[in-house]
Amino acid sequence: SQILSTTCAMDCLDTFLSHTVPDGDGIVWVRIPFPSVFMDPYNVILLCSVLGNDRDKDVLEWGAGGSTLFFSRYVKSWRSIESNRTWARKISYHLRELEAREPGLNVRLEYVEPDAARPRDLREEESKDAIDFKTYVRWPAGRSYDVLLIDGWRRVACARAVLRLNMLRDGRSRVVVHDVEDPALWAGVQPLYLIDTLDLVSDKQMAILQRNKTLSAEHFADSSELADDRAFQTHWHGMLMNQHDGSPWVERTLSAPWPTE
Repeated sequence: SQILSTTCAMDCLDTFLSHTVPDGDGIVWVRIPFPSVFMDPYNVILLCSVLGNDRDKDVLEWGAGGSTLFFSRYVKSWRSIESNRTWARKISYHLRELEAREPGLNVRLEYVEPDAARPRDLREEESKDAIDFKTYVRWPAGRSYDVLLIDGWRRVACARAVLRLNMLRDGRSRVVVHDVEDPALWAGVQPLYLIDTLDLVSDKQMAILQRNKTLSAEHFADSSELADDRAFQTHWHGMLMNQHDGSPWVERTLSAPWPTE
């Protein structure tokens, strides 16, 4: 109740609640003309509260979906990184429809293909080793954000990269991690941050995290990660800084999946 009375973006929450229908498993489906937001109601309350009322937040998201299309209407800018080509094209289609209805949205969807032809199973995401998604994890490097939503592949690796690559804009920036009911995921993420708000009620739980200023770099950066960071910076960062042409859709194609020495 304190969250709702003080910081919740009421436009965001009201719109969501007026278009929702719970299914038999308690998952809320948003009945609006784009893919459903696969989040429990309290997840949505938390995320709306983090975004606030002023539409002044720059948001980064790993893992595009209905959340990209719904929540991006309540922020200054929304950048989404997606690793599934078919799903990215589907969200891109709905994104163009949304932008036609609501001109002025600042949403950017970027497809970043995995570095391995057959990525390991998603359940292995608790490992900080993201060898099959090294580019995907580092793709947003070089910019900082107010809110970072981690809801895609290799979530622990993304949470570590946020700190290692200085993606938090300031002390008010927040990292939002979805599905932290997974014990292995939570065990990999929780030691890296201070807990702002933790949803312990929902089936699919969400954590709102903030930077732990007392944590030294050795907790989220080892020699192999730092070496991969340098390789990424050398080979791809120049292209990243020059590729923005104002369009909402980018498809990345590389001649090699990852630089080799």
